[in-house]
Amino acid sequence: RRTGRLTITAAGVAIAGIPSTPLRAHLTWSPDGQTLVARADELSVRPWHLTAPATLRWHDGLTIDHLTLQDDHGAGLDVSGRLGGGASTDLSLRLSRLPAAPICRTVWSIDCAGRADGSARLLGHAIDADLQVHDLAVADLTYGTLAVQAHSRSGRVALDATLQHPTAGTLALRGSVPQPDAPDSAPLDLRLITGHLDPAGLAALLPAHLRHVRGTVAADLAIGGSWR
Repeated sequence: RRTGRLTITAAGVAIAGIPSTPLRAHLTWSPDGQTLVARADELSVRPWHLTAPATLRWHDGLTIDHLTLQDDHGAGLDVSGRLGGGASTDLSLRLSRLPAAPICRTVWSIDCAGRADGSARLLGHAIDADLQVHDLAVADLTYGTLAVQAHSRSGRVALDATLQHPTAGTLALRGSVPQPDAPDSAPLDLRLITGHLDPAGLAALLPAHLRHVRGTVAADLAIGGSWR
């Protein structure tokens, strides 16, 4: 039985849209039968730091026992579960008060502001995700609260997204789209729905296209066609 220790210090790393920042980690590990057990006593990637020691086990895949990171402003990120090959994967991710900017840059390649809460679970090849972005703003325009639920099954992603603007009202997008690796002929099946939308609020979002509008907008639009 041998125990190892490793301390990692790096001058700068860049992760998922976060600017280059110092990294420090301290790990100890030892074999337990056919399982390699590692304990992370320290992990910091500014502004993130480990809130408590986390245990990782390696045996035909990686098992993580609540690796929780937090920043100085109360944002939190928790990863737990098993990451293995194919159907053996069961990994959960939870985030709270996370700045939305890195998510927007990584997923949509845009700059935004706001705070995100949510969770995601990767079970085999299926993904379930639930995300809320509060005080969402893009290019100095306020969009309000965005809530997104996504479920990936059998080559398609079911979506239920709602944008609640503080003055314009609610806009919903529901249906399903093919996964990114789907054939070009895979169909879209989406509906854009609003029951009581104030166009004056939309004018604030699209000042170059809408001016001096009033009334209400009700719409139920079907969006079809092929994926590409």
